[in-house]
Amino acid sequence: ERPAQEQLEQSKTKAAEILQKGVERLKDAGQVSPTLVAAALSLAQILVDTGQPEKAIEWLENGTLGPLKLLNDGNEVVFASPQMPIEIYKLALRSYVAVQPPRLEDAEKVMNSLEEAVNRVGDAKASENLTMIYIALGRELQQQLEELRNSKKQKQLKAVSDGFESFLKRIVKRETGNTWSSLNWVAETHFSLGTGFDDGKAAILNAEAKRHYANAVEAYAAIVKQAEADKAFAPQDPNALDGVRLRMAVCQRKIGKHDDAIKTIVSVLKTRPMMLPAQVLGAETYQGKGLVDKDSYGIAILGGKDRDAKGQSIIWGWAKLSKMTQNQAKFVDTFHMARIRISECRFLYGMMIADKDKEKEESKRARTLTAAKDDMWTTYKLYPTLGGKARADEYNRLLVKIQKALGEKPIGLEEFRRRSAKADELAAKTKSTT
Repeated sequence: ERPAQEQLEQSKTKAAEILQKGVERLKDAGQVSPTLVAAALSLAQILVDTGQPEKAIEWLENGTLGPLKLLNDGNEVVFASPQMPIEIYKLALRSYVAVQPPRLEDAEKVMNSLEEAVNRVGDAKASENLTMIYIALGRELQQQLEELRNSKKQKQLKAVSDGFESFLKRIVKRETGNTWSSLNWVAETHFSLGTGFDDGKAAILNAEAKRHYANAVEAYAAIVKQAEADKAFAPQDPNALDGVRLRMAVCQRKIGKHDDAIKTIVSVLKTRPMMLPAQVLGAETYQGKGLVDKDSYGIAILGGKDRDAKGQSIIWGWAKLSKMTQNQAKFVDTFHMARIRISECRFLYGMMIADKDKEKEESKRARTLTAAKDDMWTTYKLYPTLGGKARADEYNRLLVKIQKALGEKPIGLEEFRRRSAKADELAAKTKSTT
């Protein structure tokens, strides 16, 4: 990737040099036109992308043709295209955040102006449009950070990342001026940044990912708090607020706040008990808690402690999830995921068993691990394809781990195939004898 990244940077640098000469030549002609403003904006864009926000700001604020200067002055030349003011605000926001030291007050003013510009249109879809603008802005930021990371520009990467993080925190903490779109953007950006540092494989979350997930929780909590205090704050879509709560629960689980995550998930399931993604997240959260509290593996299987009016677990657990999705074509993958997780919870619990009496310890562990394998065998007998190749591979990987833990030959699903073949052979012999 490195040579390709270097080639891309060289291309951008060359483009900036050519563009700058052209802009300066047109500038000297003394005629400020939409074309000249667009060229200056493009030049500033390249400068930001190549880690030169201070130079980008110089062009944006240029007294003669600076796009942001012209926009603030109300010059009609920047309104030739309805999209131009929005693009200017977006680029100014990125530049003010990335420059050292960050110009956070200017960035906040630009953000407010951006929202005013979108709402001024008076379109019924203004809020939706603003959300899309913020999403696009977040993507541009992520792309910039990725390019800096690939180029090994650690100093610039840290500067841009820290500056943007400070700005996002500033937005969450301000007492007035926040909208659903702005807060959701802050939360989603932190979530995305956290995901970028989290490959999902490490047992312990690294500091950067944990910090961004924690910041996301703070932003999501601010959304929920304001939405609960003001019914007009959230969009009319009933799924919007529940979606925020569940995203917050994911982040809470990521940073090890399992009880908070469970509480958040329960708040959704109390009114929407059949919401399958929330039920899955609830079971995953209890299973994740098993790392610090092995009894939670059993709760993940059998259901949570919070009860509904009928005394049933609000969070079903993997066992009920598998039951509720069994033999339903559209839920085949969820069914097999639940069946795998049941065995996985038993396996993980078994591996954590400790007893002063080694014989008892080994006996209990063996019984638990055997139960995990038996669950998989039961599923295999009923559904030999195991939901397709991807899930079958997952069953196989887990079964190999169980076999190794039991001191058996780690042949994975081949054990079940042999068992099944013997059972068929025995059934055929019995039938023939009869």
